[in-house]
Amino acid sequence: MRPLVPDGLEALVAYEPGAKPNLAAGEIHSALASNENPFGPSPSAVLAMSKVLEEQHRYPPDGLELRERLAALNGLGVEHVVLGNGSTELINLAVRTFVKSPERALRSETTFVMYKLAMAAAGVPCDVVPNRRDHSDDIEGLCAAASCQTKLVLLSNPNNPTGTYVSQAELERLANALPKDAIILHDEAYREFVTADDYADGVRLLKSRPRVMVMRTFSKAHGLAGVRIGYALADPAIAQGLRRACPPFNINSIAMVAALAALEDSAWLAANIRRCNAARQELLRLCRALGLRCTDSQTNFVLVDLARPADDACNFLAKNGILVRSMSPFGLPHHVRISVGTASNLASLERALTSCLASTPPLDVPEA
Repeated sequence: MRPLVPDGLEALVAYEPGAKPNLAAGEIHSALASNENPFGPSPSAVLAMSKVLEEQHRYPPDGLELRERLAALNGLGVEHVVLGNGSTELINLAVRTFVKSPERALRSETTFVMYKLAMAAAGVPCDVVPNRRDHSDDIEGLCAAASCQTKLVLLSNPNNPTGTYVSQAELERLANALPKDAIILHDEAYREFVTADDYADGVRLLKSRPRVMVMRTFSKAHGLAGVRIGYALADPAIAQGLRRACPPFNINSIAMVAALAALEDSAWLAANIRRCNAARQELLRLCRALGLRCTDSQTNFVLVDLARPADDACNFLAKNGILVRSMSPFGLPHHVRISVGTASNLASLERALTSCLASTPPLDVPEA
């Protein structure tokens, strides 16, 4: 009998999101595992969504109004914009659309897990470059690994799950090392939280190099993770390729009106970013005060080296009502990723983490 699914898909472990809190039962009070925005979406976006609930018997509009708004905000034409059911849909479409045998993809080892899953599902071979000791992307290593067969480079910037970032100079150096027809997928899901002056501007590179896709999302800074909406900014030829691969009506009408309202509420967005970044600094202070090593983050989460088994620590914290993400699946068995939270969340985390560390002596592991 023929195999039910291809070998690559048979071996694939399905993505498991961070455990969701059972708020009704009161078991979990601090969900800090999924890089969500703890301060929620703009009130304007919430109101806009409520106004279209009774229209859900109709198919959604074509998204032109939202595409025009995003194009204008980025100094591009509407033909450069593609909407997606979250940026993850567009990442999957990019892998399936633009990489064909014997072409290959290229990525860092410790990065957004959906890159690995998308390529495995599509049967796309990928060259993987280990991160540096500080968990940042090894741009020189990526440049050296590029070959004439490299068609798609996937770069999470800032990087999930490490929180590190790639500078403009590094991004341009990578672009210059690639074949002229290779595409850089510059995933900017966390860009709004960046405070580094030399952070790479994907749109700037796009305007000088057509083979660039900039991926963005409304899930993080805008706090709209639940309605699933993201977008790509790309050369019209690449954008058209993505649109051809998109299923019809891939963006629901609730998501579209929420995104439009969120874009108009720039004051709320700026205030929300300040709150998230202040929470990031407090999270860093908290962990370092407990003697833990943390990677400097440009996102709404922090990578923390517990010097203890991460899975055990996650289980301990969950029993105390707190969810964080173990990095064991990323080859970092002593690290956890902790998302920013409210003041109440972080106070609870500090108490539980203090107890956790006291109950388990640190391992004798080399410094990262």
